[in-house]
Amino acid sequence: MMDAKSKAEELVDKYCSSIGIWNLDSNFSLFDIAKRCALIAVDEILDVVKWAIISSIDEYEYWQEVRKEIEAL
Repeated sequence: MMDAKSKAEELVDKYCSSIGIWNLDSNFSLFDIAKRCALIAVDEILDVVKWAIISSIDEYEYWQEVRKEIEAL
């Protein structure tokens, strides 16, 4: 498992990369950028939940559904 500082830096880098790329392309709206950032967050949650011993199948399936709903927006 990654230490807290490394994980924080990784997450910030993911968001910065996404926002930076989309700011160069005027075809992306603020909504599109927010949607992609939400997907990054949900992917992180799914990764943690998938490997957590104490998590339930229902919790993992819930976050998968959240991801699908974000994609459908």
